[in-house]
Amino acid sequence: MASASTNSRHRRPLAAIIPLDREGLDRLEAVYRLLAALHGRAVPPDTRLTAQQRVRMRRRCCAFDGVRDGATQQEIAQAIFRTGRSIATNGRLPPRATPSNRCSGTPAP
Repeated sequence: MASASTNSRHRRPLAAIIPLDREGLDRLEAVYRLLAALHGRAVPPDTRLTAQQRVRMRRRCCAFDGVRDGATQQEIAQAIFRTGRSIATNGRLPPRATPSNRCSGTPAP
């Protein structure tokens, strides 16, 4: 069991129980990132995913949010790929559509 001394905002001790299985090292890194965030330090990047995988995951979350909020597939595609043009009936993107992370508010790499 790993424990953080205190959360500076709530002044309560926090604890993390980490199973020591095959993903144990990944879990320890996640706890380290959590601890850094709780104490206002720079949070190191998650090394389990590449930059491209993080972009794709962000887009998946955006698409899921759009579906949940009742957006059409076209509206979701326009938000993810930053295009105001309509998408062809066969589901393909217009030739000049460029990917971006508009949903998350960050530019595409």
